[in-house]
Amino acid sequence: MKLSINGLASSSLRLVYLLIGLLVVSSCDGDRIYKKFDRDFNASRWPKDEVHSYSFNIPSDGNYDLLVHFSHVYDSPLATIPLKLTIGKPSGENELIDVILRLRDADGKQLADCTGDYCDFKQEVFRSRKLPAGNYTLKLRNDFNFAYLPNVLGVGIEVRKSHQ
Repeated sequence: MKLSINGLASSSLRLVYLLIGLLVVSSCDGDRIYKKFDRDFNASRWPKDEVHSYSFNIPSDGNYDLLVHFSHVYDSPLATIPLKLTIGKPSGENELIDVILRLRDADGKQLADCTGDYCDFKQEVFRSRKLPAGNYTLKLRNDFNFAYLPNVLGVGIEVRKSHQ
């Protein structure tokens, strides 16, 4: 068996590049505390009385970002979607936040990232907000004026450690 120094060096270099790539990919979500996305919408409808609940733990006092993740059918006629978000805090206090998802800009252009008939959209609810450590429960419901919100493919939240 004959070993080549160049072949060994080339294999080692490929391994180093692979490890660096894996490190970069795995570190992308390092600041994520919680992420959950619900896809269980019958006939792409979100009934007004259907509340999506998310429970998570903030490990330490600090500044955090909260995002709503919303997926919808391409070319939805809606420019905005009203949501009600209730945050159950570790203190037992509840905070109600009105969230308006802006799916289109002032010119009517889609703000979501769309592939085929599937559009994916994320919007910050707050950025760099001081939150104490503890258990949180978020409840999210649509505040649309009708019995259901049409063209919904999924909804969820993401909580991240802030860098601001």
